[in-house]
Amino acid sequence: MQLVSAIRAMWAAVVEPVRIPDVRTATALSMFAVAVLLVTAASTCFQYLEAQDATLARHAEALATRLGAPEQPTTTTEGVDLSSPQRAFTAILGITLLREVVSMVAMAGVLLGLMRFMTNADLGFGAAISSVAATAFIQILGAGVTTLFHLITHDMRWGLHAGIFIEPMSSPFLFAFLQRVDVAALWQYVAAAVGMASWAGLDRRYGIIVGTVSWATILIVVFGGMSLLSWIMSTSVR
Repeated sequence: MQLVSAIRAMWAAVVEPVRIPDVRTATALSMFAVAVLLVTAASTCFQYLEAQDATLARHAEALATRLGAPEQPTTTTEGVDLSSPQRAFTAILGITLLREVVSMVAMAGVLLGLMRFMTNADLGFGAAISSVAATAFIQILGAGVTTLFHLITHDMRWGLHAGIFIEPMSSPFLFAFLQRVDVAALWQYVAAAVGMASWAGLDRRYGIIVGTVSWATILIVVFGGMSLLSWIMSTSVR
């Protein structure tokens, strides 16, 4: 029953975010678990599909080199081969699972803090994490469309982000930042915030404002700061 409620809330986030509070905070944990599993499974499959495209794999490797990412080892210190498809898939799955757990909790914390600060709404973390988890379908949809663009064009440049306006290899750090200026990510933040606003009995306009401010804050402070730091470190090494 909780699984059905979670799926309904996720669909509501796509078509009508104000219906997210139909799922009570008692199902917050199950909502979070279902969302993490769905997003992790979908993201892992998308990344694996892109890794099987030789052109995309070369582009990704070249871009990672320009960004100064460490080279991935093909064997462990014990001599275990990590290059097999099964182990590569497992590695992607583990990294994606950890990333999604951390990102959902962080997103819920930022939205909750700004919602309380900007509207003085009386909300708990259960409402925040439920609203964020309900937007899992939006995240999967955005990632799926981007992966489809990549597979059709055989180019990392294309997607639902502002990075399409520049050549990735000419400005790798700027491209990495502009990839975060993503339509699906903004939609996800706004939908989650609208759900939280509805939970607090506020008009959806409060959710749109809080969601947009939260997205811009994360984009500029976190991702902008990380991109700037990476660029400074790369220039100092040179």
